[in-house]
Amino acid sequence: CIRTAPDDARAYRELAILEAVANDRDSALYRLQQAITVDPAWPQPVLDAALLHAEAGNEERALGLLDVALEIAPVRVVYQVYQQPAFRPTQLTPGGKLFEERLARKAREQMRAAPGET
Repeated sequence: CIRTAPDDARAYRELAILEAVANDRDSALYRLQQAITVDPAWPQPVLDAALLHAEAGNEERALGLLDVALEIAPVRVVYQVYQQPAFRPTQLTPGGKLFEERLARKAREQMRAAPGET
């Protein structure tokens, strides 16, 4: 599928999932980066990469990707990913606390922009 459609971000993400399941984190992250490059407005590979980095203990990179996701995804989706067990250690760090402040600020902005919607 990649050979016939090298601009298909979803195909790169599917390959990343298969590689992650096979415990090949580096290859999965590479494929997710390819998906992000092909479709930077699609938040799913950004969120997946953030989660993989969190699982690997790469707090700074994981939070950086969540910040990217905050610009392209609904806050509630980013929040759901941040609540995954892989982020528990990060939530207790100063970087995690600062991210939570950015998350709350973005949530307030989205609520003001779309009153009555959840």
